[in-house]
Amino acid sequence: MTSIQKWVAGVLDDALPDAYIVRGYWWAPDGAEPGRTYVSVYRTLAEPAANVQGARRHELNVDVMTSITNPKKADDALDAALSAVLDVIDTDEDFGGLTWVRADRIVAGEQQYPAYTISVWCVSTRETEEGA
Repeated sequence: MTSIQKWVAGVLDDALPDAYIVRGYWWAPDGAEPGRTYVSVYRTLAEPAANVQGARRHELNVDVMTSITNPKKADDALDAALSAVLDVIDTDEDFGGLTWVRADRIVAGEQQYPAYTISVWCVSTRETEEGA
C-alpha cells in the first residue's frame, strides 16, 4: 500500500521535467540548487468520506518552491512552475478524482523560499489505496 501523498508525488515526479525535485512528504531543501524547482506533497487531513462505507477523504498540500530570491525572477519562475504543476493535476490520466481547490502564495522552509501551496483533495477506498 502506498500513501496518498506518495502517490500524488509519484505522478507529479513522472510528469514534470527533470529540473523538478518532488518529495512525498513535508520538505524544503536546506540548500537549493540553481535552476531547480522543489515540490513537496503532504497530507493535512484524513476523514471519513460522506455516504461511502470505508472511504476516506484526504486533503493535501502541494508546495511549489523556488530558490530564486530576486522578487521579479522568483515571480516569473513561480508562475511557470505553478502552471506546470496545475497542468499535471488538471490533465494527467493518473489523477482522476484529484481536485485542486486553490493556490496560495507563501514563504516555505527555514530558508524562506518563495512558494505556492496548492490545496488538493481526493477520496480513496481500501482498493484504491492498495492500487496506488
